[in-house]
Amino acid sequence: MLASVTKLDDQPIIIVRYQAPFRPQEDISAAQEQIAKLLDDHGQHNMFRIDDLSEAGMDWNSFVEGIFIATRDVPGSMTDTRINGVLVGEDALVKMASESMKQEQYGSTQAMMFDCMHQAMAYVQEQLA
Repeated sequence: MLASVTKLDDQPIIIVRYQAPFRPQEDISAAQEQIAKLLDDHGQHNMFRIDDLSEAGMDWNSFVEGIFIATRDVPGSMTDTRINGVLVGEDALVKMASESMKQEQYGSTQAMMFDCMHQAMAYVQEQLA
């Protein structure tokens, strides 16, 4: 897996960083399993999940596969009701993923979109204040 999953200490924030080559089936599924375990272990019900895709090197095929896997109705996914999703990346496909997730076929998921981690963290901290 070329993704790292980190729960920030004393904050309801999980950061997932994806690296190239991006393999959605392997990378997202493994991240979802780790996130579900973190959610269960910490008893959190309002956790922010920040997916940093800026180094993923996403192409059209990985976008299509990735959005399907990211929005499956499984624990730890972007559709998990315990999660507030945030996407990070300047790539047009990352922006398209954020918009596509709002469609009913992808669970009508609201995932905020930011160009960089600094902006995403500022948003999350503001929401937590």
